[in-house]
Amino acid sequence: MRDQGDVDFLFTAEYPSSFQLLLPEQQLPHGLQAMRGSAAIRQVVQQIHPKYHITSRGGDGTRGDVFYQRLPYVSEVTGTGRKQITRLIGLSGVNKVKDKTRKYLHALQVVPFAEQSAEERQHVDIPAGTTQNPYLHAMLEETTVRNGEPDAKRRKLDPAATGGLSAEQIEQLTAKSRGGDQFFYDQRLAAKGQRKGGLVPGDQQQRRNNRPVVPDRTECWFCLSTPTLERHLIVSIGQEAYLAMPKGAICGDHLLIVPIAHEASTMALREDTWREMERFKSALRRYFASQDKELLVIDRNVATLGATHCHLQVVGVPKEKAEAARRIFETEGEKYHVKFEELLHGADESADSTADAASSTGPLELLRQQTDGKPFLYAELPDGQGGTTQLLNRVEGKHYVQFGRYAAACLLDMPRRANWKFCVVPKPEEEKLTQTFKSQWKQYDFTLQDEDEEDA
Repeated sequence: MRDQGDVDFLFTAEYPSSFQLLLPEQQLPHGLQAMRGSAAIRQVVQQIHPKYHITSRGGDGTRGDVFYQRLPYVSEVTGTGRKQITRLIGLSGVNKVKDKTRKYLHALQVVPFAEQSAEERQHVDIPAGTTQNPYLHAMLEETTVRNGEPDAKRRKLDPAATGGLSAEQIEQLTAKSRGGDQFFYDQRLAAKGQRKGGLVPGDQQQRRNNRPVVPDRTECWFCLSTPTLERHLIVSIGQEAYLAMPKGAICGDHLLIVPIAHEASTMALREDTWREMERFKSALRRYFASQDKELLVIDRNVATLGATHCHLQVVGVPKEKAEAARRIFETEGEKYHVKFEELLHGADESADSTADAASSTGPLELLRQQTDGKPFLYAELPDGQGGTTQLLNRVEGKHYVQFGRYAAACLLDMPRRANWKFCVVPKPEEEKLTQTFKSQWKQYDFTLQDEDEEDA
């Protein structure tokens, strides 16, 4: 047999068991919802991690005679730490019906493993909509200990199939589809090194009880319950929002402030969420001020394809460049038909204490009044003197979606870093960048201070 994860295609005459897990009901054709599938095929798939699994009808008497493409799922190839995306495609039986739901031929454009470089194999693009491995999830369910069952009676998982993870670790890493549990990254694991696992259930601590209840979403890059969330990029987690390094950052001072609740627009967020996001901004201002830098903030409220999860982009700008921020944004805006108007000028939001920031919702009400629920691009620009200029672009028609990032990159004399895809670095380097920032940010991180107060 070839190395695990080096298989381009697996062809079977039956569906594997448990392929339906972690999917919304509407994503499954009626004929496949009750299909039991083959447990043996499930084990084979778990061992070889193919790029494509092509199958057809059920082997248990349920015909399942439909064309079906499952949402892709991600696995970790044992012994390598490499992620692999698998796409399950079910073909209908041969027929003469002109119906897309009964396709028995399907064309694919595939780059074979043999033609991929080592770097291409190691750094796999994970598409939006990707779910966790349903078969790993099934193994977890099968090994869940019944109430009162002694530890000695627990069934052992095959390390080759689970990537060496224990049942408890798998349970923490898997977003449960059957219940309302919400899993969160444990900030204190990185900060203090005193806790195992790295993820804790949302109902395990009183503080986390206060966080907004978020339903599991497998299609969103930013939801904490998303199985494919790049958790190594997370810097701090509060009660309402978290701070993270972006994928493909412009520079080491480029961060995201992300609400925990899934909302497409910051205008739809609760005031408590806005207050905590403002608190992050205030702390970041003090952090950057200690390095002779000023804060630039971008809020893009424009509908895009996929599951939009609103967030703020923040960038630390050296003081000698900060005074040019408004000129750069307006000059570059003219090139791309992005016309700004001043929302508020000279507002001093650089709060000197977390208490002041905790009571502020920043520009929320002003933005609500002046945008009336319509798409916009908002920028808080430094002026080089410690103040800010607030600019608003009312988006109409076609829009350069990445304009905010592009203008920030131009301000930093890095225009070629406007496209995040050209800035992605290997995971070890991402981890190093995140840890470097966290070590410098620690004394300004109010989430750690809040936890220390609770532990006192």
